[in-house]
Amino acid sequence: MYITNERLIFCPHAIERALSMQGWSCKLVDLTKVESGRFAGPGFLGFVARIRIRIRLSTDTAIYVLLVNRPGRWLETLRAAGNL
Repeated sequence: MYITNERLIFCPHAIERALSMQGWSCKLVDLTKVESGRFAGPGFLGFVARIRIRIRLSTDTAIYVLLVNRPGRWLETLRAAGNL
């Protein structure tokens, strides 16, 4: 995952790419809620043993669940970048 001065960019891991999962991005100003927890992810990778980041945007009703290393650090960084 990358954060620029305007966007959040998520790039899937090699295993996720092999399962046809694609990258995703959004504008930081569109972030409305960022939280961490044991949320289910997509497909068989959806087990809840790992802590994930859940993101909600002002531009749509979808909920984005991302599996990242060091989710606590990302949570703080995303909240600061999105002024949440």
